[in-house]
Amino acid sequence: IALPSGDDREVKVVPAGNPVDDALTTTGLDLDAGHAYEVIALDMVEDLDVKVEDVDLTAVPDGQARMRVIHAAPDVDSLQVIVTDGPELFGDIAFQDVTDYETLDASVYDLQVKQGDDVLIRVTDFTIDPDTSYDVIVTGRNDDGSLALIAVAAPTQASTGVASPPDTSATPVMVEQATPEVIATPAG
Repeated sequence: IALPSGDDREVKVVPAGNPVDDALTTTGLDLDAGHAYEVIALDMVEDLDVKVEDVDLTAVPDGQARMRVIHAAPDVDSLQVIVTDGPELFGDIAFQDVTDYETLDASVYDLQVKQGDDVLIRVTDFTIDPDTSYDVIVTGRNDDGSLALIAVAAPTQASTGVASPPDTSATPVMVEQATPEVIATPAG
């Protein structure tokens, strides 16, 4: 959503349907004009933490996109995101870590989220569009089968000519709609 810039803003995390006075946590943030931010509530209710991250919407080279991974699954140790039968894109991501952005070729990817040798989630047809910035969030819990990926995509600034202001009204897209295969691999 578009918000007026300013310092000392507050974000309150409130259970759905409850009044603002029932906030579980409050986080302060400064909003700079022309910037995009992502606010993420992490962990279980009793240990709730809020992260505020800048979203990089600067231009990328023609035919490319930008991606980072946010680890928000409290019962999953360090994880990796790899291209199936290909390179590791992001490795050794601990719970609550936010990776640096990587520039990728626009294409359709077969991705795996792994913990060690175990494949936790597989997305066989994740489309990376050019001139787009992706935040891929590993969320849910492995122990109850709610583990999932959420991809938040936003257009980057134009890579040639005069840069126009970014559209910050991006809508989160559930990667589940791209038919990931959640794999339960026996331990050992």
